[in-house]
Amino acid sequence: TIDARLWADSLEKIIYSGIFSFLCILVFLGIVYRVSGLIAGVALFLYIVFVLVVLKQFGIVQTLASLGGLVLSIGMAIDANILIFERMKDELRKWKTLEESQNIGFQESFSAIWDSNITGLIVSLILFIFGINMIKWFGLTLGVGIIVSLFSVYYVSRVLLKLLAQTGISKEKFIWKL
Repeated sequence: TIDARLWADSLEKIIYSGIFSFLCILVFLGIVYRVSGLIAGVALFLYIVFVLVVLKQFGIVQTLASLGGLVLSIGMAIDANILIFERMKDELRKWKTLEESQNIGFQESFSAIWDSNITGLIVSLILFIFGINMIKWFGLTLGVGIIVSLFSVYYVSRVLLKLLAQTGISKEKFIWKL
């Protein structure tokens, strides 16, 4: 939805910059984390689709401030995947199997991911309750993004990574530079 604060030309620029940014993130994840990074890219794409569907279904108006909340929540979703991957790499260095390293990676990174997301949800709730109109949209979009991010990381990424591990892929192709 385009309101008075978000003109059509701004929307076009935001869409192009969003696509370019997503591709840069995908390239980064692919280079640093190999196939698991590309799986995270797929999960991130699905995350963005889920967030946009939720925002559309609830009729949440997109302003420049709310897009800032969306961008911040995308960063938090990427961060969660990177925390999991780094923990998995630690376990793979100890010669654990892909499945064992995934289980430990998700378990051991849970507290850090949960803490940062709960803090973000508290902030988004405070911004929504006490903020002026523009800040309310930022807080609401950030909160929606964080909730969908948790779902995406713990269900979409986990399922895709488990399916990938079952293919018998080598550790070097799965995550680079152990």
